[in-house]
Amino acid sequence: MSWSDDLYHQVKNSSSKSAAGLWTVVAKTKELNKDLRLRIVVAHKSGKGYEAISKCFQVPAATAPCIIQKYKMFRTVENLRGHGQKPKVTPVLARKKVIEVKKYQRPPPRPSW
Repeated sequence: MSWSDDLYHQVKNSSSKSAAGLWTVVAKTKELNKDLRLRIVVAHKSGKGYEAISKCFQVPAATAPCIIQKYKMFRTVENLRGHGQKPKVTPVLARKKVIEVKKYQRPPPRPSW
């Protein structure tokens, strides 16, 4: 069974059959339900264009290409985890600083007799 057949069977066996009510609200952003994202990918594989998909599933015109591009890159329609706040000092930067400090050490202070 190919991956497109697998997607087709996932959509065919899904519990909800309409695009209405597939929005879930999470924090400040609206996320599309996994079922709807899967249907968008299957529609694209069947040959529909981006605008036809956006009209059919009532999603913004820029959303369908983003979902399809994400699917092509990661081969999944799952929500991928975010990265959170970037660290101020990355491990690579910390190693570079240690090497730099070792390389350019100041001489010890002179005794004050």
